[in-house]
Amino acid sequence: MKFQVAIFLILIQSLVFKAHSNYFLHSLNNDSIKSKIIFIRPYSFKDYSESYKIYVNDTFVVRLLGNSYYELECKKGNYNIRVKNYKKYLYNLQVDSNKTYYINIKVKYGLFASKPVYIFLDSIYSNKIINNGRIRKIIKNKHFLNPKNRIGYNFLNTSFGFEKIKLIQFADGSYSSLSFGGGYSYVINYGYSINKLYDLSFELNYKISKLIPKVSNADIIFKRYAVSIIPSLIIPIDGGDAKRIRLGIGADYYFPSKLSNNIRINNGIYENWRYSETLGYQINLTYEQNVAINFSWFYAIKYYNVKYKFEKGGLYRPSTTQFNNPDGSSIELFWGVCYHFR
Repeated sequence: MKFQVAIFLILIQSLVFKAHSNYFLHSLNNDSIKSKIIFIRPYSFKDYSESYKIYVNDTFVVRLLGNSYYELECKKGNYNIRVKNYKKYLYNLQVDSNKTYYINIKVKYGLFASKPVYIFLDSIYSNKIINNGRIRKIIKNKHFLNPKNRIGYNFLNTSFGFEKIKLIQFADGSYSSLSFGGGYSYVINYGYSINKLYDLSFELNYKISKLIPKVSNADIIFKRYAVSIIPSLIIPIDGGDAKRIRLGIGADYYFPSKLSNNIRINNGIYENWRYSETLGYQINLTYEQNVAINFSWFYAIKYYNVKYKFEKGGLYRPSTTQFNNPDGSSIELFWGVCYHFR
C-alpha cells in the first residue's frame, strides 16, 4: 500500500511540473508576445567549447554555445534567469512591453569557485556584434553543425614500441636498443564528418626510429612511410557541438621501408636494408575540442600492429628473426590541431 501511495505522489508531482512547464512555454508562444530577451555570448578562447544551459523561471530554455546568441520572445512580466546549476546566482529581470533586452552571459572562474556574470548591453553595441556575421544564432532544439571537412597536423608524436632489439653494449653492461615501432612521427590528416555519429579520416605518416640511448660512433635508423584510412564512431560530449570523442579502427599501408646502418668502428660499416611493403591496422581513441568555429585541437592514443619483412641489402644480411621479420607494433601518443571548412 505504501509503495502504491508513493508511486501516486510521484505521478502527481510530475504532472504538476509538466503543467507548470507547459504553461510557461505557452505563455512565451502566445499572440501577446511583443518583447525579447537576447542572450549573447561573445567569443572567448578560455571556455569556447563549454555550453551554458540557460533557465528562465526554472524552465530550461537553450544551450548557449561559445560565440553565439539566442532570442527569447516573451511578454511583460517578471523573469528569473539562471545559468547552468548556479542557483545562488539568479538574476531577476522585469520585462516591460515592446522592449528588447540584451544580456551578455559569461562565467567567471575562480580557483575554488565560479559564478555567472550578467552584463546588460545597449542595442547599438549588441546589434553590431550580431550583424557582423561572426556570431552564430542558436535555434532551439537544433545542434550547430560544424564544418564537415577538416585538415590537420599532429604534433608531439611519440611511439613506444613493444619489441626492443639490443644492439650496442656499454662498459657498464647496459645496452643501446632499437625498436621498429618506437620513435617519433610526422602526420598530416584529412577528415570528413559523415554525420553526428560517424567519421572517416585519412592519414599520411612518416615515422623514424633511432638507437636509444644515442651513441657517438654509430647511427642505426629505421624510416618508413604509411597511409591510413580510419572509419570512426563519434561519441558526442555535451551535445557534440564543440567536444567529442572518436573511436576508430583503421587499415595502414606501409610503403617499402629502409634501415640505415652507419657504424663507425672496426673499419666502419655503411649498409642500407630494404623491407617490403606491408599492411597493418590501428585502433585509436581521440578527444577533440573546438576552440573556434574553424579550429580545434585534439589528443589521442593509438595502438599500431604491423610486422615487416626483410627484402634485400648490400654486402650483409640479417641473421636473426628480429631483423628478418621485425615487429613494428607500438603505442603512440600525439597532440594536434585541425582547420575545419565546408
